[in-house]
Amino acid sequence: NSNFVLQWVINNARATHAAGKAESDEFNKGGFKWTAALDMLNSNADLTLRCCLDHKGPWKCEAEVDVFFHTLSGRHHYIVKHRLDFDRENNSIALPKSFNWDVLTHQHFNINGTFTVDFELRILNSERCEINLPSFLDAPNRMSNVILKIGNNKLHVSKEYLAVQSPVFETLFFGDFAE
Repeated sequence: NSNFVLQWVINNARATHAAGKAESDEFNKGGFKWTAALDMLNSNADLTLRCCLDHKGPWKCEAEVDVFFHTLSGRHHYIVKHRLDFDRENNSIALPKSFNWDVLTHQHFNINGTFTVDFELRILNSERCEINLPSFLDAPNRMSNVILKIGNNKLHVSKEYLAVQSPVFETLFFGDFAE
């Protein structure tokens, strides 16, 4: 388990207010890459948190977040203990509570032209599943006659072998397609 704070300082909050959106720089914390985004929708600001991992296989990150806004009188607790479940396919989550877009430029929240958001994150559980491909598939061999590209991996395989093992590959490689 890992606890950390991502502090997003939005400089020139008035320009962000006029643009209607903003995205943070990338934070590398807790073994993951995090970004935050604000988007204006119907005069409301929607806050989104994104979690990514440079990993070829499946992964997941279960976390809990508290969100704070900095104000002239200190930090304002905005979202309390919200559960987030990220994985390779679901890596961007809109937080459950929007706020008025004009808060960005309100004198109580806009401190010296900046708007600051703290994300206090607790990673409750995370998993990374390794995919170990046999090294003999990395390069052409005397039996390979087709290359399968899976993500950034190229596999040199035999289409006959795949066709015998799978009706999908049999149809793909030897079906009567007019192309």
